[in-house]
Amino acid sequence: MQEAFCRLAVQDPVPDNPVAWLFRVCRNLADKQRLADRRRQHRERDRASSRLQSQSSVDPLELQETLAAVERLQDELREVLIARIWGQLSLEEIGRLGGVSTATAYRRYETALQQLRHQLDFKCKKPS
Repeated sequence: MQEAFCRLAVQDPVPDNPVAWLFRVCRNLADKQRLADRRRQHRERDRASSRLQSQSSVDPLELQETLAAVERLQDELREVLIARIWGQLSLEEIGRLGGVSTATAYRRYETALQQLRHQLDFKCKKPS
């Protein structure tokens, strides 16, 4: 929303109907952000998939289950997990990039790992 107002401030000439103009710009910016998020998720998934597939000991079914579990994580948890494991960034770097403290990045990383363990252990348990 702030970006739309900034664009309106420098718009020359001023639109006839600023409210309609702002609505259109906000909608377009939201669409643009949605597409960027989708592209980012595809890149993350592709990169994770290619790295895991390059390891000879990975079972394709386990790979699919793992990637599906990663996809189910909340965005903020998934981003920290991918940056830490596949990007090999430090928690301090991840915190800076995400605009959060190192402690928050650590908590998100630990939460992501716990959720993955829970999801994957549940599927791996054998019936009694």
